[in-house]
Amino acid sequence: MHTMPAPDVSVVFNIHRESPYIRRTVSSLNEAAAHAAAASIRCELIVVFDRSDALTMDVTRGAQADAFASIRYIEVDHGSLGLARNSGIAVAEGEYVWLADADDLVSYNSLSAMHAVAKEDPDAVVFPEYLIAFGEACWVARYYDDSVVTTADFVYEHPYISRIFLRRQHLEGMVFHDLRLSSGFAYEDWHFNCELRARGMRFRVASQTFLFYRQRKGSLLRQANAVSVGQIPHAALFAPETFSMHVAQEESDPSRAERDTRRDAARSVNSVAEMMGDKVCRNMLVAANHIDPGVNISLISNAGNAWTNVFPNRHWGHDYAQACALVGGWKFSDVMLLPFLGAGGGEKYILDVLRALASGDPGFRCLVISGETAQGHVWLDRLPSNATFLDVFNAFPWLGEHERDLLVLRLVTAVVGEGARLHLKASPFAQRWFGKFSSAIGHLTRPIYYRFSDARVPFHGSLVESGWSFDFLSTEIPNITWVISDHERIVEDDRRRIGVHGHKWHCLYAAHVAGEAVCREGPAFRLLWASRLSPSKRPRASALA
Repeated sequence: MHTMPAPDVSVVFNIHRESPYIRRTVSSLNEAAAHAAAASIRCELIVVFDRSDALTMDVTRGAQADAFASIRYIEVDHGSLGLARNSGIAVAEGEYVWLADADDLVSYNSLSAMHAVAKEDPDAVVFPEYLIAFGEACWVARYYDDSVVTTADFVYEHPYISRIFLRRQHLEGMVFHDLRLSSGFAYEDWHFNCELRARGMRFRVASQTFLFYRQRKGSLLRQANAVSVGQIPHAALFAPETFSMHVAQEESDPSRAERDTRRDAARSVNSVAEMMGDKVCRNMLVAANHIDPGVNISLISNAGNAWTNVFPNRHWGHDYAQACALVGGWKFSDVMLLPFLGAGGGEKYILDVLRALASGDPGFRCLVISGETAQGHVWLDRLPSNATFLDVFNAFPWLGEHERDLLVLRLVTAVVGEGARLHLKASPFAQRWFGKFSSAIGHLTRPIYYRFSDARVPFHGSLVESGWSFDFLSTEIPNITWVISDHERIVEDDRRRIGVHGHKWHCLYAAHVAGEAVCREGPAFRLLWASRLSPSKRPRASALA
């Protein structure tokens, strides 16, 4: 019985409901397969229909794809690009796998050029050199390999794209995460590439190859940018010991100066002009335009310079590596975010809570992160013995506010254990940070908000409340597990005003150690007061409680 030889390359082609674009996309892939076949590279096409409508399936099956040695169609019901990619990869038979999407085009030399790079470097994942955005927006991106791109760059931004080409054996034991559109984490391709980097894969670029990336209304990327927190879940690459080790090795490498010189040169070159001056590149542009005139060469020529994946030589990714080295490889049962560790009632209250948790839980280990300017932290000695303290503001004063917040996000997602408690002291830092990332971090931890009285200030004979803490709670209460207050009146007022999730509020009075009783002769009376007399402490409410 004669059997067909196994394909060299499996092209995993993911489709949802892109019927108006499919014929042009398949034509582009078919040209690439024909160019590869001329070099004796056999390609199979695996079409993955994920909740596709009948029209999309019909037009796909009818599109000319005769340059492929074989075509297989599978139907899945995921509603998730990551899971659909997994389904296609699972049935692939080629030595190599290349990912393709339903509405993009590729240069006809892509398959053969990427195959050549991958054969030369068996541990490589290969990308196109150029990305041309076309359609509703036009811009150019140029990609460089990991001789200039560093580990720190993978946390700073996504330095590569989803269209990976690599040996199928490197995909064993790996899956794309289900990061469908939500207000939480996103970008399954960025996450997947980080996992590849953690496995020691090389990141290579096939010269003079192109991805033509269609910009259209309602695209998944646009939706993800709009609704998500703009970051990926924790990846193995970001584990503190792994990340700090990789970055330290790269920083101490004798060739670092040479690498930085190449980075400087890459950022200074006019990539669009260089591309337009290259005959092979011009041929690729013309061929794509013949398939889809929306690849508007006039607009591309005037796009200015290209975006590049060569980021600044030093950025907050390097600071994250330093933070990782300070924290070490521990998993923490508790993380505390506070402005600073001063000597005050709120700090004493929270420190008492942490010490109580430490005394009752042998697995307790706490990471305390301060995020606002401070001359010092006078109560560091009151932290539990198994606590680690990181002053992220003063350790990295050159970072902008958002960069510090991203650093803390990466650190928290890297070090929390299962069911970890996230303690939030009312403060601009903790509330700003949680407000940005609660939709993602709230599912990984049990957030606890410490609710103290809002300040009250005089206003024309009345006292009015500066309710910034209350306003934060009214927005974020769905994402918070517990609200802990030191006064029942605050609990009652919050429950009455917000009206939902009342079970989340709990009153826990401050710890107090009573001294010895003193007997005095004379009239019997008692005055018990635990703070300064000021409107913010509401002595009237305390007297009524």
